[in-house]
Amino acid sequence: MIMNSNEELLRHSMNENGYYLLLVSRDAVDFFKTHKAEKDAELDFKDRHHLRLIIRGNYQSASSHYYGSKESRVIVGSLFACSFHNFLESVKIDDFKTYTTKAFQDYCSLKKLKEDEIEKLQSLSVSGSEIGRTMNRGWFNELYEVKGDKIRLRCCLRDVVIPNTGS
Repeated sequence: MIMNSNEELLRHSMNENGYYLLLVSRDAVDFFKTHKAEKDAELDFKDRHHLRLIIRGNYQSASSHYYGSKESRVIVGSLFACSFHNFLESVKIDDFKTYTTKAFQDYCSLKKLKEDEIEKLQSLSVSGSEIGRTMNRGWFNELYEVKGDKIRLRCCLRDVVIPNTGS
């Protein structure tokens, strides 16, 4: 991936995991632009170490997670998987876990990345058991609805907030 000066400033305004999560998030947001959902989600990358997930619907909720945490990786990976695999309707939980687990690998195959970038992105992948453990969390239930063996996206990713690089 070729970086211009703005991209280089952006890269240094957050930690490395945050930068790679931001890349994936920015590419996922385009898919959701035309879709309607109960709620809207926003990923805020303005903090150097924390990803903020803001969900707006009847009320607003927010949560904050370290960029390298399982939670941040599941949030970004699952939203990218939903966009890449066109998961707007209910899908089987096992399919959801499989595609979320492979999300960063799918992203690498989609982009022309250098080998070190591929390694960094693939190190952010999550396992199916990690995804299963996050399904009881409040932020997860705001993003997704789980009924029986099916899962459905409740939120469309509307915006990715990037740090102000001063340019």
